Amino acid sequence: MDGELNIFQLILDKAGEEFYLIKPNGKLAYINEAAAKSLGYTVEEMSSMGVPEFDPLFGPNFKQHFARLKEGDLPPFKTEHITKDGRRIFKEIKSVYLKIDHDDFVCAFARDVTERIQAEETIRQLARFPDENPSPVIRVNSDGVILYANESSAPLLDSWGVNIGELIPGKIRQLVIKTISSGTTKEIEQTCGNRTLSLNLSPIPDGNFLNIYGLDITDRKQAAEALQESEEKFRRLVENLKEEYFFYSHDTTGVFDYLSPSITNILGYSQKEFLAHYTEYLTDDPLNDEVIKHTNLSILGIQQPSYEVEIYHKDGSIKRLEVTEVPIFSTEGQVIAVEGIAHDITERKRIFVEMQRKTRELKETNTAMKVLLRQSSESKKELEEKVLANLKDLVIPHLEELEIQLAGKRSKILVNVIKSNLEQITSPFSQSLSLGLDRLTPREIQIADLVRSGRTNKEIAELLSISSRTVESYRDKLRTKLKIKNKKTNLRSYLLSRT
Repeated sequence: MDGELNIFQLILDKAGEEFYLIKPNGKLAYINEAAAKSLGYTVEEMSSMGVPEFDPLFGPNFKQHFARLKEGDLPPFKTEHITKDGRRIFKEIKSVYLKIDHDDFVCAFARDVTERIQAEETIRQLARFPDENPSPVIRVNSDGVILYANESSAPLLDSWGVNIGELIPGKIRQLVIKTISSGTTKEIEQTCGNRTLSLNLSPIPDGNFLNIYGLDITDRKQAAEALQESEEKFRRLVENLKEEYFFYSHDTTGVFDYLSPSITNILGYSQKEFLAHYTEYLTDDPLNDEVIKHTNLSILGIQQPSYEVEIYHKDGSIKRLEVTEVPIFSTEGQVIAVEGIAHDITERKRIFVEMQRKTRELKETNTAMKVLLRQSSESKKELEEKVLANLKDLVIPHLEELEIQLAGKRSKILVNVIKSNLEQITSPFSQSLSLGLDRLTPREIQIADLVRSGRTNKEIAELLSISSRTVESYRDKLRTKLKIKNKKTNLRSYLLSRT
């Protein structure tokens, strides 16, 4: 639980809206900085508080509210919060029931509506003196005729194109008639020039008319839209994170005590399956010796730079992760945990390694080309024929696969240039394979070349994006075509002997 709260704390704080996570007994499980600041406290000061301590109106009824919330959504409600210095501020609360790791919580978002409530009260007070009211005040009868409008209503009447004694516009007139008939107050928004007004339609009891009280909400509306845009941005951020990142926390012995759900997308394990010592799924790659050193230093409280980890996926494949982590300290300054974020860089690393290998192969081929060019002019034609066959069977397939991995147009052009410039490269390998034997397919020659170079079945499968079982099938076909099947002859040794 603590791991999850710590991980999302930054996002909740940046969102700017007050957030409370409350236990069924009314105690706070988590509160973000915006909520604590609104009441004049620090997060640490409020972490041990209960709702009744700062909300004397709603606090005593919290348990009943929680029970109703479990049965279904409830509408937002208004309440009063008491600040640290004793001030009363009005809050609008939207709460939802939330279940995390088998524990029940109320997730509450709060918004300070003190200014709005005060403004509404001001309108009610000023309505007693309409002519002095700086906001629009209009009286309309049941036919939709404007009986009265104060001076502040002039811009609104101009936008409607009407004067006192005339009918208000059709859609609003229909709403006025329905509101008078129902006797229920209505609130609508109306654009007036570059401003937005909230129009409160209030029927007069025992009267055949209503009053329209206007309030300029332009700034409030813009702030709400900005907040909504910010919340949407953070929602997209969280959605995108789960495809390549997962969060984690482990104790000072190295045992994971929290993993975010996205670990399943990246490593295939469930959260529960991965709650083990961090070394449990590490491969035997020497790279992981450094991982152990970094982790030990983090547990000692020494901040570490980002580092790479090689780890087994649940399906047996190997993943490369980039890890950034920080030690977590208690109030006494002791390390109590290590929290971090892991980024799946497997594909990026594979492409980088593959490009390095291709570069080495191209350099080796270039060296061979220089040697061949020094040969006698009499063998030039034969060498050219070997080059073309070798390029087709051994180099071009690799370049074509590399070209698929490169998305940029310029990169693809460079690959094509490399293809054309390699027309003079040669190696006797593919020719020697073909002489006196059934013709091998390009894929068989490609795999034969990788076997000859000492690649394992797993490495070949990863390079060619095929399964290890498919590689074994090709090896069997090679032994058949090379006529060494059922013989105690090593395939790689045989291929080396034909070079």
